[in-house]
Amino acid sequence: MKRRTGQKMRKKIKESPIRFQITAAMCLSAAAILLGGCSLAVPGAGTEEAGDRLIGLFITPESLDLYDTEGDLQDHGAQLMNQDEIILENDPDYAERLYADIDRQGKEDPSEWEITFGEVPGIRFFTPLWTDENGETYWGNVTDEELCDVRINVNTTDQGEERELEGSFYFLPGQMDKDIAYYPNPVFQTADGRIYTTSGSGFGTSGDSADGIKLTKSFASETTTEESGKVTTDKSTVTINLGTKNKPLKVILVQMDQEHRVKSQQEYVPGQLPETLALEADTAYLVAETWQENLEGEPVVSRQLVEQGEEETGNLTTFYEGENGIMKTQDTYLQWNSGKEA
Repeated sequence: MKRRTGQKMRKKIKESPIRFQITAAMCLSAAAILLGGCSLAVPGAGTEEAGDRLIGLFITPESLDLYDTEGDLQDHGAQLMNQDEIILENDPDYAERLYADIDRQGKEDPSEWEITFGEVPGIRFFTPLWTDENGETYWGNVTDEELCDVRINVNTTDQGEERELEGSFYFLPGQMDKDIAYYPNPVFQTADGRIYTTSGSGFGTSGDSADGIKLTKSFASETTTEESGKVTTDKSTVTINLGTKNKPLKVILVQMDQEHRVKSQQEYVPGQLPETLALEADTAYLVAETWQENLEGEPVVSRQLVEQGEEETGNLTTFYEGENGIMKTQDTYLQWNSGKEA
């Protein structure tokens, strides 16, 4: 699903280093992945040119390996010879970029464009800044179906602009044959509209993790501008959550009236729910019942209650198993009061 919101563009002058942090909501069987035996800091990632803004993440199952570690060690090896621990500062001079391919598909509207990073597989989660035919700028939204619980907030004040992106993705627990690791790579956009990513460090859990594990990783970027004595600040924060969910077996949708009586009941295979569901007349609320299988092979049931809001439409989000044990989401468009006479 792609969204567009209008926001004014501001010129960026100086950008501060990217920061990231890892927190574990539950530490059971969870471990951060150390890359190449080194402790990596990224104070200068993505800041080679003033004006490059952090717009999101490109999450890959393997490291992009875009940093020229060999060149950095060759040039600075003498300085590291007597150190007990090698700490690479991720010098921007050695950080390479992977630029995105933008297929306009003959369309003028950027929301219709396809943005990929060549043949590299991954989960896209970023909000490019586009300009429409009237010269107005707005934030687009490129979010793959593996992402859920997506929150995008843009706050503009006289002091500057602050953008917050947060999303989650889940994998099946109990994959005993392999550990689970993913690499959130920061995505930037240049002043002239080009989009690129740089290498990010990985995080993950052991393959025998149970349902409910959750890890969080955040990236932040800050840019300041001074013009006619006035200083404004542009901030971007991107947070990604990695978690586990039991394997869904079936989804049962139960329509209930105001007296809590069953109006109708339908059972679906996960991932095969209808795109649009017209609810029966006098349906007061919907119960979405998801049957799952835990690590012991026992059935587990979770229930979601959906009520009609002020609008007569809304979305129901359910999960199904995708490739490589990654969970995907499916949105079903709900039409309330569809059976009532006008």
